[in-house]
Amino acid sequence: MEGTRLIVRDARGAAAEVALAGATTVGRESGSSVELADPEVSRRHAVIRQERDGRYVVTDLGSANGTYLNGRRLVVPTFLHPGDVIALGSSELTFVSEEEEDTGSERTSGDSESTTVRATIEEGVLLGDSAAMLQVFDLVRKASA
Repeated sequence: MEGTRLIVRDARGAAAEVALAGATTVGRESGSSVELADPEVSRRHAVIRQERDGRYVVTDLGSANGTYLNGRRLVVPTFLHPGDVIALGSSELTFVSEEEEDTGSERTSGDSESTTVRATIEEGVLLGDSAAMLQVFDLVRKASA
């Protein structure tokens, strides 16, 4: 399978590939783009959405057990890079994108949040795309680990 996709591995190690386009929902709920039979996964757990610039963002949808990206709990929507691993319960989704790999694009700390980010925190909502707010989002992400 070519293009941008997820390699989905469940708790038993069974693997499947899912093509990504637009918005891909992940959860136990029937009708999810990626439906997981994992009891630790919420009905509507996370969404992976393609941005206008072609990059993909993963967002936790207020799941009970959290969504983890490369071992760190996801607090704010975060851009995905080839090889990133999203953990939900006992399931893992590996992000694969030949387009990014072929162009040799590099991952820099400055490009991780170049568009407006909206994050729901228990006390309120954080919005912004200024340099100062991007530093706040980076600190929140680091502190959440």
